[in-house]
Amino acid sequence: MAVSTPPLVLPRRITGISRVQTPITGYERGATIPADNLVDTTTDINSLRAYRQVSIAIRTLYETDGLLASAVSSLAALTSTDFRLQAFQTGTGEFSREGLQAAEAVVSLLDTLHDYSSGYSDQPSMASLIHQLILELILVGSVGLELVLDNARFPRQLKVFAGDTIIWQSTGKGSRYPAQRPKGVASGGKTLVELNIPTVWVAEISKTADTVYAVPPLSSSIQRLAQYSDLVNDMWRVVKQTGMPRTVVKLDYEKVMASAPPEVRSDPAKVTEYLDSVRAGVEDQLKGLAPEDCLVHFDIAEVSLLRTDGEKADFSELLQNVSGLAATALKASPTQLGLRLGGSQNVASTEAMLLAKLSKVVQKPVEEVLSRALTLAVRLLGVDAYVRLELQEPDLRAASELEAFYSLRQNRILEQLSLGRITDDEAQSALGLGSLPEGSEELSGTKFHNSASMQTLPSGNADPNGRGVAARETPKSAGGKDNVRR
Repeated sequence: MAVSTPPLVLPRRITGISRVQTPITGYERGATIPADNLVDTTTDINSLRAYRQVSIAIRTLYETDGLLASAVSSLAALTSTDFRLQAFQTGTGEFSREGLQAAEAVVSLLDTLHDYSSGYSDQPSMASLIHQLILELILVGSVGLELVLDNARFPRQLKVFAGDTIIWQSTGKGSRYPAQRPKGVASGGKTLVELNIPTVWVAEISKTADTVYAVPPLSSSIQRLAQYSDLVNDMWRVVKQTGMPRTVVKLDYEKVMASAPPEVRSDPAKVTEYLDSVRAGVEDQLKGLAPEDCLVHFDIAEVSLLRTDGEKADFSELLQNVSGLAATALKASPTQLGLRLGGSQNVASTEAMLLAKLSKVVQKPVEEVLSRALTLAVRLLGVDAYVRLELQEPDLRAASELEAFYSLRQNRILEQLSLGRITDDEAQSALGLGSLPEGSEELSGTKFHNSASMQTLPSGNADPNGRGVAARETPKSAGGKDNVRR
C-alpha cells in the first residue's frame, strides 16, 4: 500500500544576510577586531568552580589545563573524519541520483571558492567546519549552524555560532526556537535577535528530557580536575621541601670569632652583628652558585648535603586513584592523557574501543544539522530529495592496516550489485565514490561478479597496534558463494 507523504513547503522569504551573532558581528567596515586569543596561564583552577556558567569554565580550562585540552583535542581529532553524501527521493525513499549530484554541487559551492571579485573570503572548508562543530559540541554541549543564501537562493556559506550564546524562546505551543543577545547588550537587556527562521539549526548532545538547555559533557570534570591539581601541587611542595638534597654550611664559631677584629670581640652587640654578616655573606654566595661553579672556602666552614630519603611520602597509589577519577570525568582514558601508572594492554585496548564509541555519539548531531542544511539547499535548487551526510566511523588504526576490511566490504557490495539487490547508484555511494559518472554501464543484476576470484586477504591484526585495538580477528571470507572456495 502506498503511503502518501505531506507536501513539501519551502520557505516563502529568505534573507540574503547572516542573522546569527558571531564574535565578528557588530563591527563597522575597516574597524580593528580586538585580539581574543590571549591566554591567562595564572588562572587558579579552584576559582573556576565558582562560575555560574559552566561553559565559561570549560572554555577557560581548554585554554589553560593540559589534561582537559588533551582530552578534548584527542576526541575532536578522532571524531573529525571524512564524510560521504547520500540522497533519497522525498516520497519513496529510493536513492536519488539527481539529489546526490545536487548535493555534491552544493558542497562544491560551500567547500571551494568560486567568486574572487569581492576580496578576502572568510569561508571555511567543509573539513574545518566539521571540526569546529565537533569542538563546540564537546566543549559546550550544543552548537548552532546557519545556511546563508544569496538573493538567488543559492547557498553561499555555512556559519557556525556558539551554543552557549543561544537563548531559547517559547512558541506558546509546546515548542521552542533559538534567539541570541546582540553584541554589546548586557545580559539583563530585553532586546534579542530571534532566529525563528528555517535556515538555522541547533545540534545538542548530553541533553536529558527534563532540561531545555544542553549541559556541557565535561562539566563533571571541573571538580575532579581541581582535586587532581591540588594533589599535584601538594606533591610538588613536598618534593621541593623534603625530596631534594639541601646544601648545609656549618660555621666554626671559635674560628669565626678568632678572625673578628679586637674591637668587635669586646662588644657583645658588635659580635652579634658580625656573626650575622658572616652568615649572610655565605648565604649570598651559595644562593648565586650555579651547578657548574666551584665552591672555595676557608677551614672555618664545613659544607655538606642534607638528605631526607626516609621522609619522602609515597603518593603513587593515591595519584593513580585520583588520575583515574580525573580521566573518567574527562570521558577519556588514562593512557590517552598520560596518566596510566599501571594496567595491561587489554585495559588500554578496551579504553580505546570505548573512546571510539564515544566519538561516534559526538558525530550524530553534526551529521544531523549538516544533513538538514544540505537538504534545504538541494530543495531550493528544485530537487525533491533529502540528503544524508555521514561521517566515516572513527577507527584508531591506520588506513593501510584496514585494506583487508576494505576488500571484504567491496566484495560484499559488488556481490549485492551483481545479484541486483542494490542499484548502481547505491553501490557507487557505498564504495565512497560519489555520484555515478554519466554514461556508466548499468551493472545491477547482471551477475558480473565472481567472488571466487578474490585473492587471499592479509590479516588486519598482523601488527601490534592492530592486535591491541581490534575486537576480533579479520574474517577470511565474505560469506555467500565465497565460502565454496574456502
